[in-house]
Amino acid sequence: MKPIILALALMLPGLVWANEAIFLAPAAGSASAGRQSAEVTTAAQTALRRAGFEVQLFSRRGPGELAEYLQARFEGMDDGDHVIVYVEGDILVYGGRAYLLDPRGQTPLTRFNIGQRAFDLNPILHAMGEHPDRSVMLLSDDRKPRALLNLEREVPAFGAAPKGVGLVTGPRDALMRGAARLMREGTSTAAAFRGLKLQGTAQRDAPFLAPGTGLDRADRVAWQQAERAGTIQAYLAYLTEFSDGQFADAALARIAELREKPPAPPTAEEIEAALGLDRAARRQVQQNLSDLGFNPRGIDGVFGPGTRKAILAWQLSREFEPTSFLSGNQVVALEAQGDSRRREIAREDDAYWERTGALGGEDRLRAYLDRYPSGRHSEKARAQLAAFEEDRRKEGEARERIAWVEALRIDRADAYRDFLRRFPSGVYSAEAEARLAALSNPGAGSSDVAKAEAAEAQVLDNPILRLLAERRLAEFGFNPGSVDGRFTEGTRRAIRAFQKAAGIPSTGYIDRRTAAALISG
Repeated sequence: MKPIILALALMLPGLVWANEAIFLAPAAGSASAGRQSAEVTTAAQTALRRAGFEVQLFSRRGPGELAEYLQARFEGMDDGDHVIVYVEGDILVYGGRAYLLDPRGQTPLTRFNIGQRAFDLNPILHAMGEHPDRSVMLLSDDRKPRALLNLEREVPAFGAAPKGVGLVTGPRDALMRGAARLMREGTSTAAAFRGLKLQGTAQRDAPFLAPGTGLDRADRVAWQQAERAGTIQAYLAYLTEFSDGQFADAALARIAELREKPPAPPTAEEIEAALGLDRAARRQVQQNLSDLGFNPRGIDGVFGPGTRKAILAWQLSREFEPTSFLSGNQVVALEAQGDSRRREIAREDDAYWERTGALGGEDRLRAYLDRYPSGRHSEKARAQLAAFEEDRRKEGEARERIAWVEALRIDRADAYRDFLRRFPSGVYSAEAEARLAALSNPGAGSSDVAKAEAAEAQVLDNPILRLLAERRLAEFGFNPGSVDGRFTEGTRRAIRAFQKAAGIPSTGYIDRRTAAALISG
């Protein structure tokens, strides 16, 4: 949080109020302040802002509104904040407390309504005490404090200030000049307000602002910015802000040098660098080049040799100076041309879709995707092609089932060979191969079947285990038919399919290895 300058003057005629609390001084030309006094106040505010203080004027507020505002403001301060409170106006003292009067009130002022008609200043001092050695209250004595019940007798507004809070009393202009001096690095409260009444601060001779935080720092920062720019305009801007700054003579010398020998104009590379294009902006430049037919060799936000060649080719085509570096107006022109080309591409895309994919058919859909693989209608085209593929898959499965039923009906070796020729990797190919092997070698087949049946009888030695085997096949997605413990041809097909999927010899009979695989899942 920035240091804060707080200044108060409740409802004083001609005063300007701040949005946030609270520098309050007569406006220029007001009845309560002459022109010279207003200039002094403005100079003080400028010095405070340059030193990093918040000096914001706010609209007229009554005592209640001001109390709520100050409470929120002080609660939001950090421990390291500096606080300067300027108080000016009609100050009344009653019961040992100082009040700032709101002159807008219409009712007579009494001891009973003073809290409604005036703002109690003492809590501000106590709140400033929470920022010891970083708080100063400036109390204008242009209008002398007066007692509530004895309007003719002058009285002091405050007693002793809290420890660590400086309380400075004096004329408005002297306080404003002191506030400006206080913003210089190394300046103490006592030095800034020399000749004025100062009480209550424990660090009166120590610097109020630490090195690197005051007006001198702002002066140096402004000078560094002017030096980086290195132009007459930059040095003039510095002098406008710091006419008596520590680098004012150097700024004048730089201006004289530049007027005698103007600096060389910036290079094309420097002009592009000054644009400060981030990664997203560079990717957009590359996208524009690509859409216009100038290949940047990638859209990655890195201006490598490919991008530089593309920029150069684009510049030549548009009769710009061929530098391979972009200026601000060229970036704008490239974006406009890219947008125009993208709209044109969209119109061409839509028109081609209407002539091809929109009419349906695989050939038309593929023709569209060949020309516009990432086009506006590419997802729709791919979805329709996928539907065609799914229909073909289902048709193929239906043809295979019909062929398999026919092969089983014929049940000869040539029928199974024909099936395998047509469906070498089909759902029923393992069964066809097993049946073909059995028919080609009847003796061996009978012997193998007998052995397989015997092994299965040992593994599944009761009907419950056979039911369990069928249930597990169904759970794994291999349809055994009815789960009834009777191993039909459908059950054998399911067993063979499961064995093939599990990497087990596809016999169609459950041996110990197959049973273990079924149980373990």
